[in-house]
Amino acid sequence: MENKYINKIRHNDLIEFISILKTLQFEFNINDFINIVNNTIKYLNGDKNKRIELRLIQELENKWYKSLDNNTPDFNIYDDIYYLADCWVCWKKYSREYIKSIISDKSMAIKSPDGFFNFKSIKDDIGSINTIIDLGCGIGYSTAALREEFNCKVIGTNIKNTKQYQVCEIISNKTGFIISDSIDKIQSCDMIFASEYFEHFERPVEHLIYIIETLKPKIILFANTFNAQSIGHFNIYKHNNYQYTGGGISRLFINTLKIYNFNRIKTNCWNNRPNYFRYEE
Repeated sequence: MENKYINKIRHNDLIEFISILKTLQFEFNINDFINIVNNTIKYLNGDKNKRIELRLIQELENKWYKSLDNNTPDFNIYDDIYYLADCWVCWKKYSREYIKSIISDKSMAIKSPDGFFNFKSIKDDIGSINTIIDLGCGIGYSTAALREEFNCKVIGTNIKNTKQYQVCEIISNKTGFIISDSIDKIQSCDMIFASEYFEHFERPVEHLIYIIETLKPKIILFANTFNAQSIGHFNIYKHNNYQYTGGGISRLFINTLKIYNFNRIKTNCWNNRPNYFRYEE
């Protein structure tokens, strides 16, 4: 099997990732890191007994939600070394699967006049594009995979002077994507990819509007989980002077896309993940 980034999910790939962290001289316990990854995957796959073995991640999660209770969100949790284990899980379990869906030749079904279905990929439907932005690119594996699969300019955004950013710099040097610490430094793009990104903003709709008006994308592919409890997610979301539950902000998010002339494109992706929206004048 070709060792593309889309295939980097096995144990030896995790060890390769850990070697990058060691190269950067981050201090952590390798066995703890591996156990977090393996037990989190098992937990997400249905083994709820594994949650009791996720002490280090639970401590981070509890720290985050306690900071919300005190109205002082502790964004330092994103720079915890064991949060990178959670990022690896998100790559393996979520963002990789979304990219696989995008490139799958069965991800869209077009009904012909004679009643038969013709299939194609979302990638083919998107067509030729020059620039992709991977918002909040985590450890950079999704960014690298997009670079390999679309063979165009790909920019991953992340927070400078963090462990995630340092990892992304190494991956970007290997694969040719660009790492940026500010959306303001990017003039425009053809496509936005946002995997589990907008939940990390207390005002996600306002951030969406900022992104649309700043980057002027033609395509937005995203997967939001506003209703899920996780490190960095908010209990209550806000827009203007109002507060919203996860379900409420999700509906407002979709409606805002429509206001900005983005239309939902029907796909065969499980649970509409990623959602595929195209700008139409």
